[in-house]
Amino acid sequence: MALLVSVCMGTAGARAADAETEPAAEPGIVLVGVDPGEDGLLDRIREFVEKNYSCPTRLAPVPAAWQDKPRSGQAEILAAQLKPGDVCLVAVYDRAEDTDFSTDLYPELRTALVNAARVERIEKEGVPAEEMHERMVERACMRAIGTLIGLEPCPWPRCCMHVPPPDVSHEVRGRNLCPPCQDKADRILREKGVTLLKDGAPAKPEG
Repeated sequence: MALLVSVCMGTAGARAADAETEPAAEPGIVLVGVDPGEDGLLDRIREFVEKNYSCPTRLAPVPAAWQDKPRSGQAEILAAQLKPGDVCLVAVYDRAEDTDFSTDLYPELRTALVNAARVERIEKEGVPAEEMHERMVERACMRAIGTLIGLEPCPWPRCCMHVPPPDVSHEVRGRNLCPPCQDKADRILREKGVTLLKDGAPAKPEG
């Protein structure tokens, strides 16, 4: 019996040591695919966001026992996925039946809910409809992140932070940040303690 207890304690200690030595995720942006409708959409969004914000971006699982709550309650549960140092979280839904739900922002929770099914669909000659739709979902996520970190609406039509007047229709709306907004985003993220991918890893101390 003493031997069994000793073995169990040793195994538990080894597991605890492994957990302590497991590298923590870099602080950054978190994405959750609640019920993405297109295969690979979340991976595509993650790659696009990480490239354009130059910020570590990771996927997190959907929390359990939250479906019966209103969206504000869902946002609170989803926000629990944020770890210390994380910038914000964007959850991607696919709810065509929710006609009043396109993008919900919860700045106090650092969380946004984006409904891919209700994102504006626009056409561009030579671009398949589904490809154009996925680009607009990327734009919605980029804009949600920008708003959560403190970027203001941008007057440049090709910037993802641009808000076109309601009576103006644009065939193409930019998914990227314009240079001034990019500079602001870089500054804000650095102030939040994020090591931007474009900056590389911090230098190791000598000796």
